[in-house]
Parts: sequence; structure tokens; C-alpha cells
Amino acid sequence: MPGRALCLVPILWTALLGIWEAAALTALQVQKVTETENGDFVLGFRFSVDHSIQVTHLGKFDADGDGQLPNASRVALWRESNRSLIVETTIPAGNEAALEAGFFYVPIAPQRLEPGSYVIGVQTFAGGESFGSNTELAVARGLDSLQSRHKVSTLFRIPNLRRTNIRALVGANFKFTNLI
Repeated sequence: MPGRALCLVPILWTALLGIWEAAALTALQVQKVTETENGDFVLGFRFSVDHSIQVTHLGKFDADGDGQLPNASRVALWRESNRSLIVETTIPAGNEAALEAGFFYVPIAPQRLEPGSYVIGVQTFAGGESFGSNTELAVARGLDSLQSRHKVSTLFRIPNLRRTNIRALVGANFKFTNLI
């Protein structure tokens, strides 16, 4: 009977890897917000991955927690090395987007990200939805080298001004799965 047990090991291992691959993860989870602001910005963060992931949703922070967005906002993902746009979508005004753990999310066509560095950014407006300007965050395992980014602008462009503290700003987020 020992041979039968050994035959099950590859099956169990494959099943566990499949579960790991299929489990949807959220890049950031907000633990605590001590300050919020609003203004004409594109803000987000730079991150690195050391294995392939597939991004399935882009999101925007509901800083005031009311479940409503006063303005539609663009959110996008760029490759950092050449600043090329990978995907862009709009989070609709109101409460049409799915609200999960303090972020409004919209699904996107799945985007495979290979190992490397990327930037996510979301558009904010003066008088619109606030963003977290001093936050405590939990970061999903597998994401590394997080760095807050912002750009003061009414134009939607990659946020390229660096912040030394990821706690400084939170507005954009994404959901992903790990690929093997």
C-alpha cells in the first residue's frame, strides 16, 4: 500500500497549487486611515512582482466610507520601465461599482504581469472623493518594493513623483491571482 500513498502526492500537490493560483488576492488592505484629503491628483503606487500574476480588477478607495463616488474616476496600470499603459478603465460615479473592503472595483479583461515593476494610478478631483493621506496598509504576499506615487494634475498620466512612505497616500488598488 505504500505505493498508493506516493501516487496521491502529485495529485494533492497539483490540487494545492491550483488553489493557490485561483485564489483572488487584493494588493492592499487598509488597516487604519488617520487623515484624508482631496484635490486634483493622479495617485497610486509602484510595485514589483517576482512571479507572474494576473490582474482581474482595478479599484478606487472609498475614503469617506459612504459607498458613493461623487465623480467617475479613471484608474490605470502602467509598466514602469517604459511608462507604457497596460490597461485603463473607469470607476463609475454613484454606487454601481462593487464595494469590497473599502474599495470600489470594476472587472477588467485579465492582464498577465510578468516579473518586473509596475505603477497603478487613480484620478482624484478637488471637491470629489477623498483619498487616504496617512494610512496603515497590509500588502499582499508576492508584491514588493511598494512606493507611493502622485502627480498634481487634472490630466490623467502615470503618477511619477515618488513618496518615501507608502503610508503617505492610498487611492488605487487592484485584485489579482498568482500564476504558476
